[in-house]
Amino acid sequence: MLSQTPEAPGIHYMLGNALREQGRLYEAAAHYEIVLAKEPDHPSNHCNYGIILAQLGRLDEAIAEFNKSLELEPTWAESHYNLANALRLKGDIAGAIAEYEKTLECRKDFVRAYNNLGGIYLEQKKLDEAIGCFRQAIEYSPRYAQAHNNLGLALAKKGDIEQSIVQFKKALDIDPGYEPARANLEAALRFKESRSEQAEQPK
Repeated sequence: MLSQTPEAPGIHYMLGNALREQGRLYEAAAHYEIVLAKEPDHPSNHCNYGIILAQLGRLDEAIAEFNKSLELEPTWAESHYNLANALRLKGDIAGAIAEYEKTLECRKDFVRAYNNLGGIYLEQKKLDEAIGCFRQAIEYSPRYAQAHNNLGLALAKKGDIEQSIVQFKKALDIDPGYEPARANLEAALRFKESRSEQAEQPK
């Protein structure tokens, strides 16, 4: 049995992960490059390297790595998801939607894919589709604060202020420090109050 020498891929893989978590992306990338040189046929290696490249803003290179991962394993949900994220950053929205959908075909409980897909639909003002995605994310992960917040935004845009307030409050119950939900809740409450004041004015 071979020992884990400093040149063994496993050591570099662990170092790459640790450095990425610390935000030391250039150093992490160097370790992943060593891993890929020694183990080019592992889809997770290409996916993880692609994530770092995307974080460094090297989107074309990241997309190439995610595609290499998917050539090796077409049903690798993480690679479809991260490819979708990179395509979205590149402005290829149709491509991003297709990859989020492929992510969910590979793994139907991939809640981040539902949330991000819902975010695209929200930007496109396809509110029913957005609401459906956020509800699916919450069904699989009821304590997903971001999905509750995003569902609240979609409901508010549809005019359902009461239910949007419910969702913003749920997000804050899960994560009291989640400032976007707090700001959205305050805005929704102000809107509700102003609407009530207008309704009370004599005509």
